[in-house]
Amino acid sequence: MAKLIYIGGYGHSGSTLLESLLAESPEVLACGEVTSCIRAGTRKGNRKCSCGREAYVCPVWGFYFASPNLPDGWTHAKLLSALMQRWSARYSGIVDSSKTAWGSLTAPFRLKQQFGRDFVLVHLMRNPAAASWSVLKQKKRRAEREGRSLRFLPLRSAWTAIGWGVANLACELFGLIYPRNYVRIRYEDLAGSAEDERRRLLQLLL
Repeated sequence: MAKLIYIGGYGHSGSTLLESLLAESPEVLACGEVTSCIRAGTRKGNRKCSCGREAYVCPVWGFYFASPNLPDGWTHAKLLSALMQRWSARYSGIVDSSKTAWGSLTAPFRLKQQFGRDFVLVHLMRNPAAASWSVLKQKKRRAEREGRSLRFLPLRSAWTAIGWGVANLACELFGLIYPRNYVRIRYEDLAGSAEDERRRLLQLLL
């Protein structure tokens, strides 16, 4: 049985980098943010997978995006179960980088109950000022593309700070309750010594 590796923490903390590094191992399958696949409208249009293929022809996601007969009511946990059933025989680790933002605060706890010892939370933590600055830069670029100004900057910064605190607190609480299913890593360590951190994590996770 493969391990479900769930990347928790706040957005803009390096989860894409971490997932890419883990996926360099042939034993790891990176599935991206699985929660994004069950949001309204995600099965419509030409959604692309991170592998570069259209989602409906992707060997990982084709079963979900190509079938017109899938029932409604797919949940995060149900979709992860389907992925685990399909790929556990081939891979030792399957990565979900959905993180622990407002809508996913309790996800690690629910998934631990479902997958038991085969679930591991990787708590990715970044300096809050750097994470906040990254969020604001993204919002500024989006506002510029849409021809509008970025308003309420102090309020947005405060909201980001609160979100960062809550997301990381959820991970810390999980680590206290389930220390054997918890690994913490700092983004600054990952960025400064990516290969060393990748090897260390793979030894801990697989």
